[in-house]
Formats: sequence, C-alpha cells, structure tokens
Amino acid sequence: MDDARPHSLTWHLMKRLLLMQGVMLVVCITLVIGTLACTGLLRAVDAPGAVLARVVFPDVLLIAFAMFLITHFVVRRAHIGLANVAAEAARIDINERGARLRLDGVPREVTPLVNAINTALAQLDIGYNSHKRFLLDAARELTMPIAVLQTRLESLPPGAADVRLLEGVAHLAILAEQLLDLQRLSHASAQFAAVDLLALSRRVASQLAPMAVSAGYALSLEPNTNRARVNGDERALERAMINLVQNAIQHGGRKGTITIRVANPASISVEDEGRGIPPGQRNLIFEPFYRLRGRGRGAGRGLNLVREAVQLHGGKVIVTQAPGGGACFTIKFASASVIS
Repeated sequence: MDDARPHSLTWHLMKRLLLMQGVMLVVCITLVIGTLACTGLLRAVDAPGAVLARVVFPDVLLIAFAMFLITHFVVRRAHIGLANVAAEAARIDINERGARLRLDGVPREVTPLVNAINTALAQLDIGYNSHKRFLLDAARELTMPIAVLQTRLESLPPGAADVRLLEGVAHLAILAEQLLDLQRLSHASAQFAAVDLLALSRRVASQLAPMAVSAGYALSLEPNTNRARVNGDERALERAMINLVQNAIQHGGRKGTITIRVANPASISVEDEGRGIPPGQRNLIFEPFYRLRGRGRGAGRGLNLVREAVQLHGGKVIVTQAPGGGACFTIKFASASVIS
C-alpha cells in the first residue's frame, strides 16, 4: 500500500510521455507519406532501395531525434518541479510553524501528493500549538499552589517538615518554571538589553543559597572581574544560571562547595565536587529528556533549556572536569554580545 502512490505517479508520467510520443509518431509518419506522395516516389516501385535511402531513413532519423528532444524536455521540466518541492521540504525547520510546499511548477500528477503533505503539515501545526498551550496553562496553574505549599512548609516549626519534603516541593516549582521557560525562550530575542553578569550571579546565589545549604552544600560566589556585561535577555540568562546551580545541587553528591565564578571578557561557570560527567556523555546531557543516571530526579529539560538560552545569545556551554573532580559548566558569550 505504501508504494501505491509512487507507482501511480510514475505510471501517470509514463502515460503522458507515451501519448506524446504516439502523437509525434503519427504526425511524422503522415509527413513522410505526404512527402512520398508529393514527389511521386510511391510509384517508383523499380527503385525501392533508393526511396528508403533518400527519404524514409532520413525522415525516420528526424522523427527519432524530435521525439528524443521532446521527451527530454518533458522529463526535465517535470524533474525541475519535483526538485524544487524536495528542496523546500528539506528546508522546513521543526521550530518554525506555518511551513508549506508551493505548487509552482509541480506536475499535475504530483499535485495531490503535495497537497496531502501540506494538509499534514497544517495538522501538525495545530497539534503542536495545542500541546504548547496545554503545557503553558498547566505550568501557570501549578505555579501558585506550589508556591503556597512551599511557604506553608517553610513556616512550620523546626523538625515538623522534613528537608526532603521541602526539596520535593522545590523540585515541583522547578519543573513548573521550566515549562514556562519553554514559552519565554521563543520570545526572548525581543527583550535584549544590557545585563550585568555580576549582579545576576549575586541574585541567583542569594536565591538558591537556602536550598544548597539544606541539601548539604556550601555555596560560594567568586567573581574574577569587576565588570562583565552582555547584551541579552536577563530573564533567560537568570533561568539558565538557576538551572545550572540546581543541577549542581541535585547531582553534586550532597557535599562540598558549589562555586559560581564570573570571568572576563564575559563568562560564567558553575562547579561542584560530585562525581563529574564522563567525557562520552558531556554532549548527550544537553539533549531533551536525557538523564545521566537513568533514575535520577528531574525530567531532563534543565540543561537543554540552558543550552537553548545560551545559543539564543550566540554563546555556548562547555562541560569540563572541575579542580575538585566534579563537573564544571561554563557559559561563554559571543564577542558580539559582550559590552565593553
């Protein structure tokens, strides 16, 4: 069943070519007969070989050459239309909605297939938008109840709420924020302005220090410069840093120090003293839903969102081994984004 349509299209093209060749053959035979009749050679029965050699064979060769040119022209024209459609299909970006294939120059027999592909693309757009709206609405609906629950747990007397329970609620809040990040990143390019990386790092460290301490870490901010500014979206960069620090809290082994460093010309690094990341997996951890240790907590979206936010600013995220043996994530901004 899957091959029915390609075979049908091929048969339609072949029928068109055969029909054209048949018409040309009839026309040319008619011309040959007319030529023979006009020259009186039909009555030259005494010299059939001369008739064949002087008239029929040249006309047959002319017919064959004409049919070859016409066939080549028709096939080439059909292939150009198909090549254009194939090139357009190859340029479709998964992150862009509304892409459609044009029908200009497409053979009539292929038009139903192109229309079917466009219909499928339209249905995919509808499904993607519905899914995106659902996630965004779910994240917004979850944010408020989680914040209320977290506030109530923190207000309980010491010992009444287990640290793990508080971390669990904080983890739910992280997931809700990551869902919202998916929406924010698609609009971040319109909000670029000067961002002070030192002030941003201090704010993130202050915000996450209680979580780090309750999980058994010390959190340290070590700026190696007095000035580091970039042109970017402050909210997206803040979420990227928060995700890196939260990743260190989750995978740092619940011991040692998590260190945030800011260096010239414009880079931020987050280090922990955990088990580190094997070299063979340092690129895989940025893929959506990939988790280094299969049953670890989290949905595997945090580091992917970090990479998307950094790439939005023309930068890159590099993973190396920290001096203490743990993981070191470094955000390096493109020189064009740096404000001197």
